[in-house]
Amino acid sequence: MSEHEARGRMGWTIGGAAIVAIALAAVRCGPSEVAMEAPTPAPVAREAVAPTPVVRRLRSPRRERAEVPARQASEAGCDDFEALSIAAIEGLLEPEALGCLEGYRLAEDLEAAAFASDLLMVQAWAAGDMDAWRALAVDHVSAIEPEDATLILKLALDASRNEDDAVALASAEDGLAAAEYLDELDRDQHVDTLHRIRLQAMTRQDYPADEIHAAAEEWYAHNTEAERDTTTAERVCTAYGEPCGPTPEAE
Repeated sequence: MSEHEARGRMGWTIGGAAIVAIALAAVRCGPSEVAMEAPTPAPVAREAVAPTPVVRRLRSPRRERAEVPARQASEAGCDDFEALSIAAIEGLLEPEALGCLEGYRLAEDLEAAAFASDLLMVQAWAAGDMDAWRALAVDHVSAIEPEDATLILKLALDASRNEDDAVALASAEDGLAAAEYLDELDRDQHVDTLHRIRLQAMTRQDYPADEIHAAAEEWYAHNTEAERDTTTAERVCTAYGEPCGPTPEAE
């Protein structure tokens, strides 16, 4: 690695990372409660249904990744990552810098891609371009950092508030699959919120009663173990078949 590349990487990983971490604390804010009224359809008979394993649902089209030579970054004015971080926080990245960071975002080096993607998300958020932020966020958790459970939760909350139920459901299921990567102190609250979002999206989309009941059972089981409120999950279970928890025969 040349001296120029070494200096660039050091600026990237130390100076820029510290600044972007501060910005991401605002962009990836913690979850707030998602209001959900318990549905009240006529009770339906149901067979016991095993919960469906959570699979990754979010996907985004991507261009092929390509090598981004350090010389190209320097020529485009994209090697001063600390300065770029400050500009991104203010939503003031220049077009040349945006194009250069986009190149890094599509690079083979996933560490560089993740950092560039973070900067572009900070820029989009600060500039109020939520469509760009959503596209970048979906791509980030689809192809760069699928274990970024906090960003997945942010996507799920955003989609739920905008009643984009397909994305809300996909994000919630991905978030539940990635929950092991959440900070232990926040995990129970985040998982509770993800279950709420998933169940709300399923009821809005008129999913089959047995699938809604199975999702409510999973939420109930999690909150019971975590000693969190189970009221809404219990109401949904009852509305879509039978009470949550083990049947009398199983006790």
